[in-house]
Amino acid sequence: APEGVPEGCQGAPVAATGSPASQPRWILKRVAGPGEVAPQDEVYFVASDGSERRLACFLVKDHDPVVAAVKLGEGVDEANTIFTLQVKDQPAPAKVGFKTTLRDNFEDVEWFGRGPHESYCDRFSSTMVGRYQGAILDQTFKYVRPQENGNKTDTRWMVLKRGEKSRRPGCSSLLVAAKEWPSGEGLNMQCHRYPMEEFDMPEDRLQQRIKHAGELTARPETDLCVDAAQMGVGGIDSWGNKPLP
Repeated sequence: APEGVPEGCQGAPVAATGSPASQPRWILKRVAGPGEVAPQDEVYFVASDGSERRLACFLVKDHDPVVAAVKLGEGVDEANTIFTLQVKDQPAPAKVGFKTTLRDNFEDVEWFGRGPHESYCDRFSSTMVGRYQGAILDQTFKYVRPQENGNKTDTRWMVLKRGEKSRRPGCSSLLVAAKEWPSGEGLNMQCHRYPMEEFDMPEDRLQQRIKHAGELTARPETDLCVDAAQMGVGGIDSWGNKPLP
């Protein structure tokens, strides 16, 4: 038997994470029977390959706990196969997408989506879907305290253009387009001549580096953000409830 596993056990230590091809998938089951899994439930894991193996945990002196695939009745106490489920409170991500920084000299932007000003999933009634254009510098709305701003919802495509004097052969603009969706919706897109990190607040608001919009300094590079999903910005009922998902 592997080290730390009682004599007579047929099993081998397995990693607590990952899904190696040589190992079966594990099915989570509640000790109390079928039902919705909740925090603090007692659960056990059964191999999906029909071998009736379970995951078991053994405490070994002066060693990290050993997790092994075992069969009951082979010197294994069933208590070793019972786990207490702990669900830690993790906030949902504010955005699902990507951000990139473009080289210098991008000056203008044109897009087909909601405009002419910023819009979000819970703040778009004053915007209309259409074709808009303007300077990238003008896409940043300078709230008194720098924060999330400048997003365009339902964007089908966005083109960022270099200035006439700084265009380089073969690279005068960048086009970002959304794949056609059955619903006709687009993506969330925004561009800024300021680092977007200066809009995001740390958990400790007092640690925000730029505390006033007047301190923002434009740079030659452009930050481009494209998101498939976003959390709302709130403000529906005087900032009382959490933003819409």
